[in-house]
Amino acid sequence: METLITKLGYLTAILGFLLCALAGGMRVAGMFNLLNFEAITLLQAGIALMVFACMLRLYFPAPSS
Repeated sequence: METLITKLGYLTAILGFLLCALAGGMRVAGMFNLLNFEAITLLQAGIALMVFACMLRLYFPAPSS
């Protein structure tokens, strides 16, 4: 169970970072919408994923070896 939560934390952190990078790249390129979502909305979703990953790491720390 602990490894599942750890992997979920890593996955959500990576997805959040990629979503934030996509939103930032869109804004720099002058594109403000992607699939009817504004770039700021995508940025907020990425931030929410990264916060969720941090909460998982905080409340369910990785087992020490």
